[in-house]
Formats: sequence, structure tokens, C-alpha cells
Amino acid sequence: MQSQGNEDGQMNRDEVEYAFVVGAGFLKDVGSEVGSIQANSMWGPYEFNVGFPLVAELATLCFPDRDPTTCDSIEAWFHEALESGNYAPATRLYDELMKATYYAVPRLIRSNGAARSSSYQRFFEKFPRSHFITYNYDPFVEASLLRMGRWFPHDG
Repeated sequence: MQSQGNEDGQMNRDEVEYAFVVGAGFLKDVGSEVGSIQANSMWGPYEFNVGFPLVAELATLCFPDRDPTTCDSIEAWFHEALESGNYAPATRLYDELMKATYYAVPRLIRSNGAARSSSYQRFFEKFPRSHFITYNYDPFVEASLLRMGRWFPHDG
């Protein structure tokens, strides 16, 4: 049975299902929320930052040997590279996205009662019955909702 709202006839936000379309720019502030990452390698400790690149950054990131000011279409550059069997640009993009997801999601989306909260965590929590449609090329929304127990790969 659907709720009729409170005594004023207003629906409680937790009872309403929203649909959010998440697109480019949603993750622009991930790096500032996560901060620098401290890690260790066989050469010793090091520090780095993570972030999800925007389209404007892809020419420099994925095609370091080309002049980004000559890029009229990043899609055309990827198409050209893939058609010629050059998978390095796509691999660079994939590696950057997986690194950002691996390091950012656990730091931004708590699980098992961890105390840390982020603007992304609070956003997902404010709309517990909502649906998220994403056309981003990164898995952040899916990984975050999976970590919160609200999305599962087998049912999309």
C-alpha cells in the first residue's frame, strides 16, 4: 500500500522513489574529498592523488605524445587508436579509472558502520529508495551502491 503522506499531506522523502541521472562532472570533487593517498612500494613510501578525469583531460592523459590543443574530438582519437590496434590510450584511461575507484570508493563510502562520511555517502543515504542511472565511463556509482548493499551486478 502506498503512503498518503503525513498529516499535512506531504510525502516523507524516504518514502519517495527518485531517479537520478548521473553524468560527467559528478565526481569532480573526489580528489579533494579523498586527499592524498599514502602508499608503499618496493622503493619505499610515496604519495599520490586520485581523481576521475573529465573529457577535457583525456587528450593529455591518454595521448601523452600528441598535442592536446589539436584535439577536436577525443572520440575520434580513441577510434583512430583502436582501429590501428593501439590499445595504449584506452589502457591508460582504464588504469586511471580503476585506480581512482580502488582508492576512492572505500575512503568515500563507508561500510560496516565505519565512521567516515563524505558528500557522496550522504547523497546516497538521503535517497534510500532512489534509482541511479549513470552513463559515466567509470564504475563509481555502482561500486558505491554495491558497498552500501544497494546494488548488485546480477540485477543491474
